[in-house]
Amino acid sequence: MTSSGRDLSTLAALQPTQAEDLSFRSYKNSVRLHGSHRLTMRRPSRAPEASRKYIHGDPVNMIDWLAYARTDQLIIREKRDEATARIAIFLDVSETMQWPPFEPGDDFPQKWEVATRIALHLSYLHVRQGDIVHFYSMDQKPTDGLLPRFKPRSPSDVAGVYGRVAATEFEAPPTLSEGWAVDHYDSSFDVGYLISDGLGPWRPKELLKNCKSKAMFHLLSSKEDDINWIEAGTCYFDEGLHRKEYQGQDLLLRDNYQSSVQRWRSRLQEQLKDGGGFYFYVTDRTPLQRYWNMLHEFEKSA
Repeated sequence: MTSSGRDLSTLAALQPTQAEDLSFRSYKNSVRLHGSHRLTMRRPSRAPEASRKYIHGDPVNMIDWLAYARTDQLIIREKRDEATARIAIFLDVSETMQWPPFEPGDDFPQKWEVATRIALHLSYLHVRQGDIVHFYSMDQKPTDGLLPRFKPRSPSDVAGVYGRVAATEFEAPPTLSEGWAVDHYDSSFDVGYLISDGLGPWRPKELLKNCKSKAMFHLLSSKEDDINWIEAGTCYFDEGLHRKEYQGQDLLLRDNYQSSVQRWRSRLQEQLKDGGGFYFYVTDRTPLQRYWNMLHEFEKSA
């Protein structure tokens, strides 16, 4: 569907190139000096971010002589390098993500479109910073292995995928054929993201168990978040795991629907928290500024 009438300040209009720099400070597994994860160990540098007192054996040329002239103390300038990280991004494009159905004059994007925007944005962000990204597209029931359909080598790879999907006005989920079949559970990742509506057969805690830092973006349509459009005399069928039929008047009565959704969201949040993960609830109408804040919250705590 076309995005010409979208609010450009919301996730419904997010593009990969709207990337911000993140730095995950706890990562210290690699000796390569680039990437989004900052090493714990500092080293002397001419472009310092911190300083300390001189210790015998430190490089003399790294002494801050201006500071010595002011304080009569030998001060060493330091910086902390960054390291390449292994990133897993799980994009849910299963049947329930292909909702709401397109209707003429309706500007509500399907959930898979917004999920794809988020997933490609995260990919672009990490690849641009030198990380190794494994992009998993999940459109069927779990098997013994998952298919990393996309392993971008550069930001232009990610932008190219977005361009091809956007050129079709997001008529269908992206076809990502690059990659090879592997068993995800034989691999470990420094950071893992899941973008899903939580209605499919995947358990977030299990899917992200081999990721040191993990976050789920629980994505629902704004039509699922606000059901004022529901008609009391119409029946509505839940195509999720429980596959039940509901009367509109029952959903609207005493906020039954909103209460049930809130309890469900709380359960998902607790599951993620128990596994050491983060839970972020978003819709197509989530402001981009709130999304940036979520990323920085995850960055600071990871």
